[in-house]
Amino acid sequence: VDVPVKNTELPVYTHPAQTKIFEVTTLSGVRQMCDTLASERILGLDAEWNLRCNVSCIQIGTLERVYIVHLYGFRTDTEILELIVRLLSSDGKIILGRNHSCDLRKLNRDFKLPAETKDLLLKKINLLDVASLAKQHKVEKINGKSALSLLCRQVLGKNLPK
Repeated sequence: VDVPVKNTELPVYTHPAQTKIFEVTTLSGVRQMCDTLASERILGLDAEWNLRCNVSCIQIGTLERVYIVHLYGFRTDTEILELIVRLLSSDGKIILGRNHSCDLRKLNRDFKLPAETKDLLLKKINLLDVASLAKQHKVEKINGKSALSLLCRQVLGKNLPK
């Protein structure tokens, strides 16, 4: 695959027009999100944090809906993460992302989760890393890396700025 060296040579990736984005900042919002996504078989997952800080938000979504769950107000309330972990570990659910096992380990370190939830978080979630898919389809690595932005450039021909 011939990939331009500079990101600026490619158009920026934008989500499909039919995708709705929701910000979630309350426990009732997380409950509603989990109810809405319960029947979905495949979910995308990403977590964001600063190197010196706890996870600040989790993004969970489908092609039609993306939920940005802000965690900054819930450091002592594990119920939000327990609901999310139960959603992600549901039978038959596939969680798609890039290096998301790292995201889950970080969540585990940042929150004091009950043992059962911790076990679900670290052992029961069916993760599918897009880098594995890229490798199966012979997408080239650049400098030995298969970061999401590189995969986006190669597969979609779009720039994915961080």
